[in-house]
Amino acid sequence: MNPAHCDGNAASALPAPLERWAAELLAAAPPHERHATCSSCAMCAPPAAAPRRIRFAPQLRCCTYRPQLANHLAGRVLLDPARRGQLDVRLAAGEATPLGLRVATPYQLLYRHASAQSFGRAERLRCPHLQADGDCGIWGQRPAVCATWFCKHERGALGARLWASLRDCFAAAERLLALWCLDQLGFDGATQREAWAAYEQDQFDPTALDGEPAPDTTRRLWGDWQGREVEFYRSCAEIVAPLHWSAVERIGGSELASLAARAREAARAHDELALPAALGTGRFDVVGAHAGRLCLQTYSEFDPLEVSPDVLALAARCDGRSPEAISAEHAAATGRSPGRRLLRMLLDFGVLEAAAPARR
Repeated sequence: MNPAHCDGNAASALPAPLERWAAELLAAAPPHERHATCSSCAMCAPPAAAPRRIRFAPQLRCCTYRPQLANHLAGRVLLDPARRGQLDVRLAAGEATPLGLRVATPYQLLYRHASAQSFGRAERLRCPHLQADGDCGIWGQRPAVCATWFCKHERGALGARLWASLRDCFAAAERLLALWCLDQLGFDGATQREAWAAYEQDQFDPTALDGEPAPDTTRRLWGDWQGREVEFYRSCAEIVAPLHWSAVERIGGSELASLAARAREAARAHDELALPAALGTGRFDVVGAHAGRLCLQTYSEFDPLEVSPDVLALAARCDGRSPEAISAEHAAATGRSPGRRLLRMLLDFGVLEAAAPARR
């Protein structure tokens, strides 16, 4: 999730090196999501502002997710003296593994079984890096799962698809680089496998319940690095820092290459502004009305779309004919011709969709 107190105009800003990697991966900077404001959270707007069913608690916003931190990300935090304190509690709690800071099993279970309404509202889910003043303590080093999440997207489902593809790609890169760091710093294959099991631990054994790693396991996992975990994490950060995306993709192999290809395809779709040859009706729910306009839920419960009531009639006319034919019929019936901009927005949010041309 995107646990940040940031300026709304910079809502899409990625931390380094993700910003550089994204520009290299896509051959362009990813889009700004200007509607996903943080300093004046769009999900905390007063009830009169819009008919939204879900609102976040102002003291939490979307910072109700405890992220794993790959070893090289933890090292980036620890290289910044002003930020190191953000990890001290997690290090003291026994969350350190050679692959990075894990998330305790009890929290994982709590998060997975929390209701949808708990996100953004439950204090028990609060991110440990959310500071009292509302800032994210690891903003410049936050992981991909945080950096690529937005409550709203300017291009609706197209934006969500692009950022989800970047999340999958960069999260995999973080994981694969964490493993690469172990290889570079002298961990053998068996220890790497055991380290991965400890990092992804989701079983309720006594160690997981009490949050106290077994001494024997800790010695076996860390080897010569035991007692020098901070130094190890810093070393990971230092060897990852100079990598360009081309090198990261080579390290990640076929898995990362496939995810990178999906991200590039999603970026191409996001850039598309043309209308398809034929239009059909998408899937949406009418969830409210406000000031003479309807509130539609489409791709996300966090990002309702407000439209005029005659959009429902327009959507009903989308039966596989061309945009021109549908627009002409709608104009004849209502006296209002839907512009290309409206049709494109309805496509972006999934109210309309590309369709096979209707047979006549």
